[in-house]
Amino acid sequence: MRNRKRIIEACLVVAVITSVAVQPALACTRVVHTSKDGSHVVTGRNMDWFEDTQSALWVFPRNMKRDGAVKENSLQWVSKYGSVIAAVFDVATTDRYSA
Repeated sequence: MRNRKRIIEACLVVAVITSVAVQPALACTRVVHTSKDGSHVVTGRNMDWFEDTQSALWVFPRNMKRDGAVKENSLQWVSKYGSVIAAVFDVATTDRYSA
């Protein structure tokens, strides 16, 4: 009974906060699913923009050298599989090709 009361109180707090602080979101949403054994990862992203991002689909082959493009110690890897991405304004991606 005590746990049930706490759950109801938490739901009420969340409902009040979300109803008071409702503002349009200017962000993107990412979803990541990992298999139970960790052998497969699927990632999806929704670009929640309020303007046309002039997206273009880019197709990358497997065995391509990639990096995270953050700083000099950014993660680097060689792609095991090919991929298809949507480039924002035909220039921006979440990682980059390394020549």
